[in-house]
Amino acid sequence: GDVQDQPIRVDMTPVGNHEAGFVIRDSVRHRRTIERAYMSAILHAKTSILLVCPYFLPGRRLRKVLYATAKRGVQITILLQGRADHPLLQMATRALYTRLLGAGISVCEYEKSMLHGKVAVVDDAWATVGSSNLDPFSLFLNREANVVVLDAGFARNLRESVMEEIKGGALICRVEDWQKRSLLDRARSWFAYGLARWAAGVIGFAKYWA
Repeated sequence: GDVQDQPIRVDMTPVGNHEAGFVIRDSVRHRRTIERAYMSAILHAKTSILLVCPYFLPGRRLRKVLYATAKRGVQITILLQGRADHPLLQMATRALYTRLLGAGISVCEYEKSMLHGKVAVVDDAWATVGSSNLDPFSLFLNREANVVVLDAGFARNLRESVMEEIKGGALICRVEDWQKRSLLDRARSWFAYGLARWAAGVIGFAKYWA
């Protein structure tokens, strides 16, 4: 018969000893799957969290979890864009820096090149690589897909690779620098943040910020 009519056979034989899962976000059955994967990993973190994403505008609930996790002694590092392809979103994100830095969370901006990677590592045991940012558009609107890997070797290598990039190409933000920003810079950031909140409300995700 026609080749197109032949059944597709998938080899289900295990390869290697890594445990991994494919996690998607859509608007039908998996609306909050990726967000919940992040939340669970952060809530159970014991020593360290590394987050990498170009667009970082987490809602109030996720921010509270990050602040509480930092308060209990977990070291949190966030790598964001230094060279912004969407300056308005970067300004909105920078509105959060003072609170993040004040909570003891390390914030870095990658300046060596454009940053497009979206990865996270927790405790050198849990890692994810995929398409989802931590913003309302990725977590509640776009179709996204991440792979979650439970493997110490993979997680450690991923973290070490990102930390090398931070050392060689990122600006480490300091709380005192952001506290000294001009009133105009602060106003621009909060205006951009307000626009982002308004946009989230327009598309039906106002609860995300509550």
